[in-house]
Amino acid sequence: MSEIPQININEIEIHKIPIWKTDIPILTTFQSRFGPDEWLKPYTDETIDNLPSEGKKKSLVIIISDFLDKKFKNTLKSLSNKHDVICIHVEDKNEKRIPNLGLIEIENNESNIKKWVNTSSSDFKQIKEKTFKYKENELQKFLKKINTNYLKISSDSDYVKDLIKLFKFRNNN
Repeated sequence: MSEIPQININEIEIHKIPIWKTDIPILTTFQSRFGPDEWLKPYTDETIDNLPSEGKKKSLVIIISDFLDKKFKNTLKSLSNKHDVICIHVEDKNEKRIPNLGLIEIENNESNIKKWVNTSSSDFKQIKEKTFKYKENELQKFLKKINTNYLKISSDSDYVKDLIKLFKFRNNN
């Protein structure tokens, strides 16, 4: 296997990336909806319904997510039937480390919604456990079954090489 070239991400200019020279629309959607509060829109599942249907141009869809939302399977299955899908699973170990501090105010950085929660309560511990209890192998098996590429990256590591490997693999297949 050939060695992957080193790339300094700061030296990449947008005009050098071929996809930016086209008229390909780039959409940002939001998958996770946690609790009763309103989340950022547009929602991924609603956006997928509006993507080109069969018979029209197939889209490349890259999903970058923590896959904490438990409703993603139906969305991904529907999406992969119509489009070429790549799932990039982002894991941030700091999200899992919520200490028992008692009553604290937390803020969702995406929606700016603030809430008071008791991080020492058994209810909070149950919510945290259910949120982060994740079977990675189950996700990989599911994505392989629906013919979807998968890459797991961590926010505390250099993921550029892994992304390059993924796209070289896709290019060769």
